[in-house]
Amino acid sequence: HSTIRATIADLYDEIPHIQRPVHVISSGRGEFDGTNFLASPTAPDLASLFPQGKDTQLTGISHFIPMEAPDLVGHALACPSP
Repeated sequence: HSTIRATIADLYDEIPHIQRPVHVISSGRGEFDGTNFLASPTAPDLASLFPQGKDTQLTGISHFIPMEAPDLVGHALACPSP
């Protein structure tokens, strides 16, 4: 598991260098405990790490957003906001 942790740390080091808009969409349902996918395992501060990051937390939808709200995801991909 140390290789996986090192890879994740390396990825986080690269985030500030991504100069493209990034929209993080996650579930706003409570704290993720490793098994409760009603909540999001996405780091709550992830969008803020990108220079052009935007964060949207959805209520009433679990971590499986593409399956539960495909129209919303399609719209977010087709019409990215600046």
